[in-house]
Amino acid sequence: MKKIEKIKISGFTTPKKGQEPEENQDGISFLEKEHVFAISDGASLSPRSGLWSRILTDNFTKNPYEISSHNEKNLTKWLKKPRKAWVDKCDIDSLPKGIQIKLKNSGGSSSTFMGCIHKKQKSKNFLEIMYTGDTCFFKIRKNKMIKKIPYTKSTQFSSRTTFLTSSKEKGGEKTIKTKKILVLPGDIIIVATDELAKWILNRKENGENPWLELVKMTEKKFPKFVEKIRKEKEVDDDDMSFIIFTIISEKNEKITDYV
Repeated sequence: MKKIEKIKISGFTTPKKGQEPEENQDGISFLEKEHVFAISDGASLSPRSGLWSRILTDNFTKNPYEISSHNEKNLTKWLKKPRKAWVDKCDIDSLPKGIQIKLKNSGGSSSTFMGCIHKKQKSKNFLEIMYTGDTCFFKIRKNKMIKKIPYTKSTQFSSRTTFLTSSKEKGGEKTIKTKKILVLPGDIIIVATDELAKWILNRKENGENPWLELVKMTEKKFPKFVEKIRKEKEVDDDDMSFIIFTIISEKNEKITDYV
């Protein structure tokens, strides 16, 4: 009997303490039926970077970039639509003069980015990923973290990272990297913005399995979870987001069957 495989994708995001959802500088987007997901973290010192993050991630899921054919020219062409959308929605002329000057000097908004597309090839499952910056990708198999991209240690995070920008002149295309990752049914894939990714690696380095808590996450639980780890000084106050991807075979109905 041929096994039936089901793709499961869920995502969670919450802003800094005391901020409203629209102030969140992270962006997440996923379309489960299309097997695509993306996550982005706006630079904190970059005006309107939350808007850029959301435009980037939404555009990726609705109009996926052909990662297997990646080069700078193709990426610049794909970025034309989200860059125009940012200019249109940002309405720069209506912003305070100080922000207009800052946007002009910085060349627009900047965000980290990670986009993932599931593809089936010769009965095998792969994730094609493109990324820049300190947003991280983790693959867990049989309760062991077996892949970490781009950082492998919690000490690697710093205030400096790479970005995609809303300006063609400032670009960011050169910083994009791509990979093709084999995924087996039962693997847990987690992509997370920097502060949560650092927490995951920190917990792992302390001999814990933090994904056990994340696979049980709900929209209602996530803000409370973040509030708890902030209160316990495990993380700095930052927007936090993650997406979880799994392939479930017909004999296994729950993600937790594999952990």
